Amino acid sequence: MKHLKWTFIAALAVILTGTLGYMLLEGWDPLDAFYMTIISITTTGFAEVRPLSPAGRVLTIFLIVAGVSSLAYLGGKAIQELLESQILGRRNVNKQVSKLRNHYIVCGYGRLGRPICAELIGTHSEFVVIEKNEDRIKQISDANMLYVHGDATNDDVLIQAGIKNARGLIAVLASDADNVYVT
Repeated sequence: MKHLKWTFIAALAVILTGTLGYMLLEGWDPLDAFYMTIISITTTGFAEVRPLSPAGRVLTIFLIVAGVSSLAYLGGKAIQELLESQILGRRNVNKQVSKLRNHYIVCGYGRLGRPICAELIGTHSEFVVIEKNEDRIKQISDANMLYVHGDATNDDVLIQAGIKNARGLIAVLASDADNVYVT
C-alpha cells in the first residue's frame, strides 16, 4: 500500500508539473493547461489546445513519457496490491485453520448451515466451514468466519479443514447422499 501511495503522488506531481509548465511556458490559463496535460498523459490523441513553442513541445514529450510510465506503474501496482491482499488473506485463513484444535467442521453453508454457524458463534465455539459455492464463500468471508473452499466429500478438503484435530463434523449439505458420504 505504501508503494501505491507514492506512485499516486508521483502521478499527481506529473499532472501538476504539466499544468504549471504550460501555464508558465505557454502563458495558458489553468483549464487549458490542465486539459493539455491530461490529453498528453493519457495519449488520447486530441489536437493541441493551441500551437506550442519548442519548450512546450519538450514539455509535452516529457509528459507523455512520464505520464504513461507513471500511470502504467500505478495501474500495475494497484493490481498487484489487490492480488497480494487476496492471496495473503487466503494464506492467513489457511494458517488459522491449520492451528485449530478441538473445533467443529460445518459442511455446507446453506439453509441449515447458516443457523448452525450462528449458534457456534453464539457459544464461542471454534469452527471452520467447508463450502464450494462462490456466493456463499463471499458471505462466509464477509462474516469473518474461517472456511475452506471446496467439496466436503473430498478427503483432501476435510484434511485441509483439520478433520484429524476436530471435535466434530456437522454435515448439512444439499444432498443427503453427500451428507452420508462425508460421514
